[in-house]
Amino acid sequence: MSDRGGAQRTRVVGFAVIVGVLGTQVSCDDTLFNADVGIQAYTPDWAGVTAFLDDHCVVCHRVDGSATVVFPDDLATDIWTNTGRFVVPQDPEASALWRVIDGSTLETDFGTMPLGVDLLPAETVAHVREWILAGAQVDGSPADEDQDGYSVVDGDCDDADATVFPGGVEVCDGADNDCDFATDEGLTVAGFVDADQDGFGAGAETQVCPDEGADNASDCDDTSDQAFPGGTEVCGDQLDNDCDGAIDEAGASDASDWYVDLDGDGYGHLTTGETACSAPIGYVADNTDCDDAAASTNPGAAEVCDTANNDCDAYVDEGPPAGAPTWYRDSDRDDFGSSADTLVSCDQPVGYVANGGDCDDGDSRFYPGAPETNCTDPNDYNCDGATGATDQDNDGHAACAECDDLDPNSYPGANEVCDSADNDCNGLVDDGASDAQTFYVDSDGDGFGGSGTVLACVEPADTSATSTDCDDGDSLAYPGATERCNGTDDDCDSTVDESAVGSLTFYRDGDGDGYGDALVTQEQCSATSGWVADASDCDDGNVGVHPGVVNDPGDGVDNDCDGAVDEDAISTTNYTDVQAIWDGSCMLAGCHSAVLAAGDLRLNGDSWPNLVNAPSGQAPLDLVEPYSSQDSYLWHKLNDTHTTVGGSGSMMPKRGSLSGAELATIEAWILDGAPR
Repeated sequence: MSDRGGAQRTRVVGFAVIVGVLGTQVSCDDTLFNADVGIQAYTPDWAGVTAFLDDHCVVCHRVDGSATVVFPDDLATDIWTNTGRFVVPQDPEASALWRVIDGSTLETDFGTMPLGVDLLPAETVAHVREWILAGAQVDGSPADEDQDGYSVVDGDCDDADATVFPGGVEVCDGADNDCDFATDEGLTVAGFVDADQDGFGAGAETQVCPDEGADNASDCDDTSDQAFPGGTEVCGDQLDNDCDGAIDEAGASDASDWYVDLDGDGYGHLTTGETACSAPIGYVADNTDCDDAAASTNPGAAEVCDTANNDCDAYVDEGPPAGAPTWYRDSDRDDFGSSADTLVSCDQPVGYVANGGDCDDGDSRFYPGAPETNCTDPNDYNCDGATGATDQDNDGHAACAECDDLDPNSYPGANEVCDSADNDCNGLVDDGASDAQTFYVDSDGDGFGGSGTVLACVEPADTSATSTDCDDGDSLAYPGATERCNGTDDDCDSTVDESAVGSLTFYRDGDGDGYGDALVTQEQCSATSGWVADASDCDDGNVGVHPGVVNDPGDGVDNDCDGAVDEDAISTTNYTDVQAIWDGSCMLAGCHSAVLAAGDLRLNGDSWPNLVNAPSGQAPLDLVEPYSSQDSYLWHKLNDTHTTVGGSGSMMPKRGSLSGAELATIEAWILDGAPR
């Protein structure tokens, strides 16, 4: 705008969100000024500016709107928060507010208002320019918070730091000390960032403050001043303190000693150890084990009677240990001691025995189990509380006349039963017991017995309670065993090799051509008659159809089972072509010539009469049956299938089979009626 005349009007432009000092362009969907408000004079001061904005500001710049600069509620704060951009005192052209209002310069940073709005008269906005030129004074402007002589009104770019103000001394501290919108200018040097200030830097070379950077990039962890080349390695901080590529290695200053624990009892070897921050596998902190080869020997073990120092206290079997036996004083040396005179010790003391219960340790005739054969002797020699004449079990037999006077079922002549007692007093236990069971000899040790039997109260070794073994000489043959391909009834079900492990799948070969039907199968250990391993026959009812047939003539059949029909068919039916084949292949060495006619078959000259409708002499077929190759014996001779139709002798020709093309020619001739 070049003139401020009364007729000149100002174009209203947009005003977008301002973020910080630089701002972010965000379009505003409403006009900054309301053209419907009547024109009035505004004073060139703070009151006039706020009245102007209050009259003309609508949706965009309110508290609940989208703009950072809020009109008019927080205008004073917004103006100074955006110092250097929104309002630059004494410089309207540098002030975004004036450029938006004036409209003479497109304010790209703050966007534009929608086009087509009415322009405001120049006199309506002139007072804003005058206010800016006068220094843009604001009633209640922000105070000098850091007491450095400058407020935000005066251009202080950080009013919370007294070392930062316009004209301040720039120092290398990462701050804009002189508020010239540049940081540390002219003060940095080339170096590397040393974030943890340990004298070692990291990353790429850059500009750094001399007192804060480093001249090297060798720090392995620039976030911790406890990690740098040459540092002291310590345990437990998960840092590579000395930057050698290892964490908490054995050389750490506070590493511990650990001792190998070979027997795994929690106590280590006296001298064999390692130094590390944590226990290596198989190592412990305790080194007091006196025998690291025995887990039952360590300082915490209980002493037992084994002639070993179990608890590592320099003594053996002391205590006495728990579980040590009780010994009985045997004064009469009858191997039974007095229960009233005992010692507990791992070793047998002199004059003591392991058996107590002697009722008279001064007389060797008295001891548990002593015989009492004299039924008139009043002495209790066996220490059972009764004499030989006593019948304590009331079985009608005095103690002196039976083997156990405490068991009424044991006496001479009693019935022997399975009760682990000598019922009949014959000196044998459970012999010939009346309730003995029958067990079967298990000769092969497979858990199943055969036909041999044994009577016993308890199952003897090498016997079984069952007799179902079908072969007691084979430990792999018994009921439930796995059937194998071995010609043996392994599972004792009276069937051999059925569903056996290792069996194969065979296919029914109904036409005997050596190729089976994939749909008819049988699991067998080996092939049997009529079954083959090949399942590729595509017609198991036709001996002339199977893989390997040398040609597939024009008979409408896939003779060679390759998925294609009549691929070898030829159009010729001229017997001259057939005769040429005989002349070239079937009369070598004169085998089918006029001189040497093998099988009386002459193929030299005009051989047609010798073939067509002529008996073969070897099979119930003519040599050539017009229209049917399968009924032509000659065709079978050429394909080596003559024995399948009752023929004999060798295939034709003797010195190698015909080519596929030659066979196709011959079959085509036969199928065409074998014309002459």
